[in-house]
Amino acid sequence: RLLLLDFYHLSGHIWDTAKCSLGETDEARKWAEDQLHEIKHVGPAGVLTAIAKLSKKVRSSRKKKRLRLLRDYVTQRWEMVDYRRALALGWDIGSGPTEAMCKNLTLRLKRTGMKRDPPKAAAVMNLAALRESGQWDKWWTRSAA
Repeated sequence: RLLLLDFYHLSGHIWDTAKCSLGETDEARKWAEDQLHEIKHVGPAGVLTAIAKLSKKVRSSRKKKRLRLLRDYVTQRWEMVDYRRALALGWDIGSGPTEAMCKNLTLRLKRTGMKRDPPKAAAVMNLAALRESGQWDKWWTRSAA
């Protein structure tokens, strides 16, 4: 079982920390891009090393605190940032496709003349989600067994 933190969400934390620590500079941009590449293709260990290194470089307590917060954030979600494994499995590492599918499914229930009670609506949405996610055949094969 693999639970993932939305990559875009993590990216926001990394970019905010880079800007807080290094300002709106090319150095901040490069640092953030390097960390995002590292965590996406290698894993979180290198990011923690980069955070520790940058923490020694900055002087202000506000910047150090921001780096500590990012370090703790990544550490607490260590297993949820295994993007390399997720990508190897062919998974999306962002929630965009899932959010878009949820929006489309709920819009289907709101079409003119479509009135369903909640249990029936949930059943229809579950079936539509199976179809949209490409899991339809797999689900029916397992259910029939």
